[in-house]
Amino acid sequence: MQGIPCDTCRVTAEEHQGAKETKPRVPWLVVLLAAGGTELLPDQRLLLAQVPMEPEPADVALATRYEDTGLPALLPRELVLEIRVLAEDADAAVSAAGAVAGGVVALVSFAVNAFVCPPEPHLAYEEAPGLSRRRFWQREVELQHGVPRPRRLIKPELLFPLLEAFFRVPESDWLSRAVSQYHVALGQWTTRGRPLAMAHLYMALEALAPAAERAERARLGLADKREHAAHRGVDTSLQNWEGVLLGWVRRDVLCRGDRATYTAARRAHNGFKHGFMSLPDYRAVAELHTRALLDYVRSGLLNLLDLSDEVRNELVAKPPVDVSAVWQEIRGELLGAVQDPQELGEDGAPYPYADWSTTLDDAHRTEDGRLRISSRVTLVKHLAPGVLLDATYYGQAVGLNDADLFDYEPPAEQPLAVRAGSAPADEPEERPAL
Repeated sequence: MQGIPCDTCRVTAEEHQGAKETKPRVPWLVVLLAAGGTELLPDQRLLLAQVPMEPEPADVALATRYEDTGLPALLPRELVLEIRVLAEDADAAVSAAGAVAGGVVALVSFAVNAFVCPPEPHLAYEEAPGLSRRRFWQREVELQHGVPRPRRLIKPELLFPLLEAFFRVPESDWLSRAVSQYHVALGQWTTRGRPLAMAHLYMALEALAPAAERAERARLGLADKREHAAHRGVDTSLQNWEGVLLGWVRRDVLCRGDRATYTAARRAHNGFKHGFMSLPDYRAVAELHTRALLDYVRSGLLNLLDLSDEVRNELVAKPPVDVSAVWQEIRGELLGAVQDPQELGEDGAPYPYADWSTTLDDAHRTEDGRLRISSRVTLVKHLAPGVLLDATYYGQAVGLNDADLFDYEPPAEQPLAVRAGSAPADEPEERPAL
């Protein structure tokens, strides 16, 4: 049954008066889960007190859900957000908590420079003490499992100063838009997603420009925008002189005079938005310039916040994390009964292929708190009788991450290859060569 919005009914406040009493707003606890690229240690729980929101601030607690798989270390799963709000009912509580949780997750993602998925509401209930009955709400949420995806630890000594400075900044609206665009860009920080990441990073650059212009004007001791424009040689008799000034700020302040990156990103942005740049050309620009643009947006935003040099430098230095799953590949030749290319697959399947089965052998914490995971892999082949796979190469890829700094250790041994339906002992084979 669908409700009818009040503005559709055109019922005035006077007509409502006396017809229905306003429901009292009572304390609710809402729990949301966010999958993705960050974690707190098992014994950590962070309280973000009085996070700004309308109509009143809310308290937010952060933790990580862990799974015990029998390995030495627990495996991190979703980021858990507990949010306390005043609301009339479960729907209002979930809506209010979702609004503040989305903003918090975007800032957490910015702090760790790794994408954390938008939080999903999981459960809510009335929290006032002394009740004999409590309204309750829950929604099914798909939980993470298997090999944990790449992630970065939350450092409270960086997150708290960042949040405090962000909520104090005069242009918080502009910076919120920039953080939101940066958050979406992090979600596209993958080998395939860089073109979309660049599109959102340029929009973040545009959102930062008004705040950066004000800060640069203050640094130069200039009275107003017009004086700033004149200082940069902008013809203020032009109708669009303010837009020209912001373009100068984007290029020379935020992008630090990097004309190549700024010009390529601006042209690609316009070409993508208006459809006159071919997608192969746009992708080529994205491969060359997205990382530099990401770094400029990140440092430009941090320079607008009142942070200590130590905190700012450590936040600036964090490279982005590609949080997509580790993927594996195999190369080689099909031998044996391969004369008919239509008869290569198992039991009439249209294609020959293999499945990867990953078994986690170890998970432990290093001295700096990072989780190191090691595994072994079984390659299950789905081939027609008489068809053999001579594997000459097996590899794992970690996307855009630095393999030397990655927390997932490649298997120490080459994968064991078996035919589907056979136990490893039934069909001994050579392991694929690395």
